[in-house]
Amino acid sequence: MLGARHPDTLTSLSNLAAVYDSERRYGEAEPLAVEVLQARREVLGPRHPDTLTSLNNLAGLYFSEGRYSEAESHFREALRVSREVLGPRHPHTLATQFNIAAPLINLDRRAEAVLMLQEMEPNLLGWLGQELYSNETGAVRRRFVSSQASFQDVALSLATAESGKEASRLAGGVILHFKILQGEEEAYLRRVARQSKDPQVLVLSDQLGKLRSALVAAGRGPSGAFNRTLQAFEAKQRALVAASSNYGNYLRVLNANLDDVRRSLPADAVLIEYRQFRRFDFRT
Repeated sequence: MLGARHPDTLTSLSNLAAVYDSERRYGEAEPLAVEVLQARREVLGPRHPDTLTSLNNLAGLYFSEGRYSEAESHFREALRVSREVLGPRHPHTLATQFNIAAPLINLDRRAEAVLMLQEMEPNLLGWLGQELYSNETGAVRRRFVSSQASFQDVALSLATAESGKEASRLAGGVILHFKILQGEEEAYLRRVARQSKDPQVLVLSDQLGKLRSALVAAGRGPSGAFNRTLQAFEAKQRALVAASSNYGNYLRVLNANLDDVRRSLPADAVLIEYRQFRRFDFRT
């Protein structure tokens, strides 16, 4: 009725390929996945989100078959286009970049996988922060951060399997940064405003709250709107640092890294952090 190249027909073909993949009927899944990718490239164009989905699906199929070099190549192509079309902080871009780690590890290129995750982390934290800015309820915010556990699981699994310094630093940084994300920044700002009698601090605190609310809308707006709003937000943060020493101390904690934590410890002291995580199976 619709024709072999209609987008709905291609979606049905893609779904059938996914069923075959889940049943490990790779010989039947692969021709369908290749057909859908080629048709979507021709009908929708190589930069359409559905085309990127097909590219990711085919890469995932190659990974399931143990064809790790082909999986890496297709994931990298999808990542390049996704960065250009959707931006580096878009969840689809982040998911594609995250997917590259497993083929690299199975190709015994663990150092490259660690570097990939280190490169990805700032954008992942930026996206998580963008989502968190839209919600004022602390419990919901904490559940959202906890729901993004796979990245932490991978970083910690690499660190426990490797003796390399970079894998350990990645895992330590991830623990620190996600712990910071789960902090109550809004509650702190309200406390700063409540305790201060300086009119400038009160005005800046109010402006920061409004800019934080604007970030989520900007993230779904025209290209570049989020970065412009974020720059305005960070400028107000710097202004509040200048006006309030308390907030300045807080920001140093917010932007802390492992070296900052290490320098803050007393001599001959050790800081132990416990983190429960699910060991990641890089083959399955």
